Amino acid sequence: MRQQSKEAKCRWLSLAGVVYALLISGCGTIAPVVSYPGGVAPPRTIAVLPFVNETNSVTAARLVRKTMHENVVDKGYIALDGDEVDQILSNRFGISIGEQISENLIPEIGKALKVDAVVTGVVKKYARADFLQNKIESEATFAIHEVETGNRLWHHQVYGASPLLVGQPMAKEASPFPNQGVQGGAQGHPFYRNLFCAIPTGAAPQKSVFSPNKHCQVR
Repeated sequence: MRQQSKEAKCRWLSLAGVVYALLISGCGTIAPVVSYPGGVAPPRTIAVLPFVNETNSVTAARLVRKTMHENVVDKGYIALDGDEVDQILSNRFGISIGEQISENLIPEIGKALKVDAVVTGVVKKYARADFLQNKIESEATFAIHEVETGNRLWHHQVYGASPLLVGQPMAKEASPFPNQGVQGGAQGHPFYRNLFCAIPTGAAPQKSVFSPNKHCQVR
């Protein structure tokens, strides 16, 4: 009897150790719910439109847009596929870049895409950050617009400087985002983490967040 009790205690301690390890590594966590300002009801379906590019990088807007799309999916939205968005914008409106999108067009664009809300963005900075050029500095502003009214529901500016991998070719344009080839923890990708944590939670079920790249601290 005493032997069984000892074995049960050991199993419990082992389980507790595993749970603790998961918690401190940022795994198995769910991002805190972020409400829209003013108690606005969150949208369920969303489309991420092409972003305005104010940088010298030809790929910056595309990479940041892809990152936003991945994040809204994990934050409780049903996001329309980016290729489908681009095709409808091109066929219906002749739009291929973010600079062609104006706020007065948003209700019409959103209805054509059949979504509750759309995301717009402006990429302001995407460049090597320091003397050794081993970091990429990223800065962008984002907005979520309600399709029915055209109103801006949320607006946020995100900044982050992300280190490149040791030995990564400097001649090629590198990405600071985990899903674009750079691996590491949350501290290595502040832009990615800061964006994810700032996005208001959508009305669709929120996915579990197992990656430390997306760990948010509740303050």
